[in-house]
Amino acid sequence: MNFVLIVNILVGWVVVVHATCSINAMTRQTDHVYRLGYILLAVSALAVAISPFYSYAKPQWSEVLFNAGAGLVLIRGWWLREVRAPTGEVCQ
Repeated sequence: MNFVLIVNILVGWVVVVHATCSINAMTRQTDHVYRLGYILLAVSALAVAISPFYSYAKPQWSEVLFNAGAGLVLIRGWWLREVRAPTGEVCQ
């Protein structure tokens, strides 16, 4: 398999898991636009993650970089909010 395709699939699954966990943690008071954004993110990342099943085997570098950047932003935000903040550290 192509290295770029493997990276794209792995990042897609990471974003799917993160978005699903974020949707699950939302309450009735969560803004609907925020909720819709995470639903769209989860659906599009799932399409990337299962792309080899519908013969999409050559992703563009720009798509992979965008997906990896989105994954890093989401995971960093989660890390700052859930892991560092309860310890009393200042999050920036």
